[in-house]
Amino acid sequence: MAIWQAHIKPVGKGGAFNSKSSWQTPVKGADKGGKGGGMMNTMGKGGKGGGAKGPLMMMAALMKGMKGKGKGKGKGKNTSRGKGHTLPRERVSETPMIGEVLEWKGKYGWIKPQEPIEHEKASRHGGKLFVSQADLVGVTELSSGRLVQFQLFEDSSGLGAEEVLQA
Repeated sequence: MAIWQAHIKPVGKGGAFNSKSSWQTPVKGADKGGKGGGMMNTMGKGGKGGGAKGPLMMMAALMKGMKGKGKGKGKGKNTSRGKGHTLPRERVSETPMIGEVLEWKGKYGWIKPQEPIEHEKASRHGGKLFVSQADLVGVTELSSGRLVQFQLFEDSSGLGAEEVLQA
């Protein structure tokens, strides 16, 4: 008896299976090393009855829903985050302002302005101003604690700094 037959109860002569209770039948010569090599699905294409699907059919249905989620693909991108640097902007300041870099996180960071800003969105993000790597002039990153000169802008998420020069 083949290994795959160990858990399924054969019915009748020759090890054939009852197609009503089993989803697979052995192919002729499979257990004797012949061609064909194994099992044949006897589930059919379905029908009105709805009947139970075999394990392989159920697994195929599950895998179909996991399109693009194979090994190393992760859970996909969260499209609702990381759009701060591309939102439509409106310049708020007429003259450049000075501030201190609080933190730099690789492609963006936060600046604390030296002078308090009188604006309805100034209290968002704890009074910090967003700065993107794309807004830097002459450098590709900022260092915490350093002074910067910038122009103030407003977008839907709050206030930010553009045309940022590190001192």
